[in-house]
Amino acid sequence: MQVAKLSDFEENERLYTVRNREGGYFVGFGRGTNGQLVETRSEVAIVLEEELRVLVGDEDHDWRAHHRDPRLNGTTFVIRDLQGRVFDPVADVFVRVPEIQADFLFTNDALETLYATHDVLRRRLDKGTANAGLFSTLVGEVTLWDESGEPAKNINEASKADTTLAVSYADSEVPDEVVTKIVDVPVGELSTVMKEWSRTFPEYTARIRQAEPCHAPAPSL
Repeated sequence: MQVAKLSDFEENERLYTVRNREGGYFVGFGRGTNGQLVETRSEVAIVLEEELRVLVGDEDHDWRAHHRDPRLNGTTFVIRDLQGRVFDPVADVFVRVPEIQADFLFTNDALETLYATHDVLRRRLDKGTANAGLFSTLVGEVTLWDESGEPAKNINEASKADTTLAVSYADSEVPDEVVTKIVDVPVGELSTVMKEWSRTFPEYTARIRQAEPCHAPAPSL
């Protein structure tokens, strides 16, 4: 499977999707007759910019970081038909493609919205003539080391950690793509790194990676 290169992550681009905190539904914002901001309910996620968050505030709304490449928003799926063609939501047809582009990918929320609003595709998915398959996951991996530079069994024995946030593909032949990596993080600062990941990439999956020992045992004679 050929996969388009992951889009560059732009830290200065602050985009969000927003839910009403009490109702849990997606919202957007428009201008009322007097020019004031008015919340509008939406069936789908609307991408909003930082400037609007400053105006609206966080008291009544949950703002979740959003990225233009769906792979940076968590788990993604691709929809294929029985001939192996990929569903293109822009053209609204199944197409044969040399590689999977970001435009063909759906997060879980986007997939649920598509299922609820696209009658023809919903019937095909229900009948099994199309299938939504796992494409990628966003994984935050932590490798723990003790003071001697050997793998630590748990965080209580660790003095530092290497942290890697990467897109991992369901197709094992496609290598992971690293989004960000920090090595030699003091254990006391590890929670800060994880909080930043949660703020910028809310849907990542955390896991501990067991490292190989740095020194192999001497062979027996």
